[in-house]
Amino acid sequence: MNFIAFIPESLNGYHVVRMKESKEEIVVDNFFVEACRKEKIKGVLLVKEGNVRIPEIVDLK
Repeated sequence: MNFIAFIPESLNGYHVVRMKESKEEIVVDNFFVEACRKEKIKGVLLVKEGNVRIPEIVDLK
């Protein structure tokens, strides 16, 4: 896989799911990202959708 794209409303009401194509990849929605920011979660690295070879990291601050 070179590119990952999130399809809105594709998580069927869940906020965290494992990708069918890869057990290593976990997909989260914006609700989960905002919860991490609000609770100041540390030790979690979230990568934005897009090019997996040059990932853009989500800023949780």
